[in-house]
Amino acid sequence: MPLPRLAAFALLAFCLVLLFDGPTAGQTNPKTAPKLKPGAPLVADPNDLPKPGAPLSAWALVQRPPALKNVRSWSIETKRHRWVVVALSIRPDGKKLATSGHDGIVRIWDVETGELERALLGHEVAAYGVAWSPDGKYLASAGYYSARVWDGATGMQVRNLKGKQGVTLVAWSPDGTKLLTGGGGSGGIALWDVAAAKLLSETEYGTQIASISFSSSGEQVATAATRAGTYIADTANKLKTVHTFKDAADPDAAVAFSPDGKLLAAGSAKQVVVYNTATGAVVRKLAEPGLALIWTPNGGLLVVGSGYQVTPHTPGELAPEKPLPGTAGALSLTADGTHLFGLNSGVVTQWDLEKKTTIKSYTVGEIMSIACGQTPIVLVRGTEEVLWDAMSGKKIGALEKHTGEPAALGWSPMGKFLAVADIKNAIRVYDPPTGKLLRTLAAPAAVSLLAVAVDGRVAAVTADKKVVVWAVAGDDVQYSLVGHKNLPRALAWSRDGKLLATGEGKDIFLWSIDTGKQVKALEHPRDLLSLTWSPDGKQLWVGCTEEVTLAAYQAATWKLQPAIDRGPSSLAAVTFAWSPDGTNLLGYRSGAIQQWNAKTGKLGPAFGFQIGATTLAFSPDGKTIQGGCADRVVRYWDAANGKPRLTVVADRAEIIAVSVDGNYRVPEAAEPEIIAVVLTDKGQETVPLKELTAKYGFKNMVANVK
Repeated sequence: MPLPRLAAFALLAFCLVLLFDGPTAGQTNPKTAPKLKPGAPLVADPNDLPKPGAPLSAWALVQRPPALKNVRSWSIETKRHRWVVVALSIRPDGKKLATSGHDGIVRIWDVETGELERALLGHEVAAYGVAWSPDGKYLASAGYYSARVWDGATGMQVRNLKGKQGVTLVAWSPDGTKLLTGGGGSGGIALWDVAAAKLLSETEYGTQIASISFSSSGEQVATAATRAGTYIADTANKLKTVHTFKDAADPDAAVAFSPDGKLLAAGSAKQVVVYNTATGAVVRKLAEPGLALIWTPNGGLLVVGSGYQVTPHTPGELAPEKPLPGTAGALSLTADGTHLFGLNSGVVTQWDLEKKTTIKSYTVGEIMSIACGQTPIVLVRGTEEVLWDAMSGKKIGALEKHTGEPAALGWSPMGKFLAVADIKNAIRVYDPPTGKLLRTLAAPAAVSLLAVAVDGRVAAVTADKKVVVWAVAGDDVQYSLVGHKNLPRALAWSRDGKLLATGEGKDIFLWSIDTGKQVKALEHPRDLLSLTWSPDGKQLWVGCTEEVTLAAYQAATWKLQPAIDRGPSSLAAVTFAWSPDGTNLLGYRSGAIQQWNAKTGKLGPAFGFQIGATTLAFSPDGKTIQGGCADRVVRYWDAANGKPRLTVVADRAEIIAVSVDGNYRVPEAAEPEIIAVVLTDKGQETVPLKELTAKYGFKNMVANVK
C-alpha cells in the first residue's frame, strides 16, 4: 500500500528524534517471545510492554502516570488524530477501519457508526503504514523505528519487530504468517516471521521506499523505490531481485499485484505501467497519474490520479470509467471488493463500488496550528483564531475582525504585542492579555513573514520582495526596504528596535530604522533559515539547514564566529528564543528543542519530542520553556532540567490541559472528544474520561494542572 503523498514528503524531512525522559517499551526478542504452536494466537512478550509507571509512549500526553490498580500504564488522548493522518486499512470483513498518523497513534474506528473504538499507543515516533492481517485478527503498523503487531480484539501489542532499517510501510503475506516492511533512507525492505519474531531476509534499494505489495501466492513481493524504479523480489530466495523496471520511477510511486499475481501495476505522477510478472514485459500503459493503486477481486484497477480523484478501470483492457465522487490519497478495499475506503486530509470516504456511489464520509483527524508567546497565552489557528490563557484554561476571545487562516503572525520579544496577517493583506496588531485590537495595517501585497519589535513596530515581508515597516503608532507605512533579489525568509529586530536584519539565501542585510537605509550587507557561508539578535544587541545569530556550528556575527566588527558546539548531529535552527537573562538560547534542532549556553558556547542536553516546533518561548521568569508544536499542542518544560510539566491541546477550537501525572482540565464542551487509554495485562482499552475514575479509581485534581 502506498504512503500518501503528503506523508511521503513529511517523511523525507524526518530527522532523528530524542525522547522524553523515562523508559519505553522494548523490542520483541525471538529468544524471549512466547513459543507458539502453529496457528496459535500471538501472545505479548512481557519484556516488550511498558513497565508499571512508564508512559505508554514517548508521545503520550501523560508522561508519569500514577499507579492504578491492575494497570501497567495509561494516558489521555483526543479521539481524532492530531496532525496529518497518514494511512488507512479496512479489516477484510469491512467492519473495522484502522488509521495511523503523525501523532504517533493508531486508531481503530467502527465503520457502521464512524465512532472511535480504540486508540493504540506505543510507537516512539509518527505512525506511518498500517495493515490488517488477512484473517482480520491482527493489525500491523509502522513507526519508523519498528513495526508493531496488535491484537485487534484486545488492543494488546503482541510483537515489536525492529531491524536495521527504518519502517514506514507494512504488508502481510496472504497466509498471514509473514510481514513485509519497507522504508528508511537507504530504501530497505525486510521479511519477518511474525510468530517467531524472526527476521528472515532483507535487502536495500538505496532510496526511499514509497510502496510495497505481496503477490497472492506469497512467492513474490514488489517494491517502488522513489526515483529509482520498481522491483520484484523472490521471497523464498532471500528477497533476490527477479525484475527491475524503470518506466514508472518517480517520487510518487505506487505498486500493486493483480489478484492472480500475474500482473503488477506500477504508478507514478505521470503514468501507470502494467507488467507481466513472469516475463517482465510491459502489458499496458495508462497515460494518467497513479499516486495510489488497488486491484478489485475481478481484475479491475482503482487509480488515484490528478486532483486525488479515484478512477475505476475495467477488467481486461483497464479502460477508465467515470471517477468516483470525492477524493482520496490512500485506498483500502474490503476482501469481497464491494466497499472502498479512501483517505484525504483527515477525512475518510466510503464508496459502494458496485453502485459507484458514496456511502458516507467522516473526519478522523484535524490539522490545526497553535502558537505561544512569552506569556502563558496560546493562539489556536483553525476555523476560528482564538486566544487562550493556558494556565487558567480561560478563553480570552477570538481575534477581533480577523477572518480565515492567518498568512503570518509575529510576537514581540516580551509578548506584549501580537501581529496577525490575513490573506487579504491586512495586518492586525493585538494586545494578547486582553485580545483587544490595537490597530490595523494595510500591506501593499500578500504577507509571508512578520516581526514585531519590543516597542510595537511591525515589519512584514511581502510578495513583491519588499520589507515594509510601520512605526510604533499610526497606520501609514514608515519605510519600504527595497533591494532584495528574492523573497526574504528571515526577519529579526534588535532588542532596542534600531536595527532590522533581513535574510534571503546566503545574504544578510542590516537596516537602520532611523533612516530606512541599508547599513551593512553580509554573505553567510550557507543558506540561512532564521536570524535572532542577542538581548544585549552585540551578536546576530544565524540558523541554517546544514550549519556545522550555530554561528553569530559580532555587531562591533560584523565578523562571523563559530559560537556553539554542534553536538551529535547537524543543526537546523528554524525557530529561536532567548532566556530573559540572555544566557541561554533555544532552537529547534534534529527533532528536539535544544538549549545552548551563549556565554560558554556549550550545547546542553536536548529535550522535548517534536517533529515541528513552530513557536518557542521562555516564560517571563525564565523557569519554563514553552513550544507550540505541529500536532496542535503547546508543551511546557522545566528550563533547568528539560523535564515535561504540562501539555495544552487544541481540539475543535477548545483547549484541554494535561499534566505529566495525568491530572486534566477539560472544558465541558470538549469532554466528549477526549478519551483515556489504559493498558492492563489483558489489553489496551479506550474508555471515556469518567470511566477512568469509575472503573480504575483515578481521582482528577484540577488544581494540580499547572
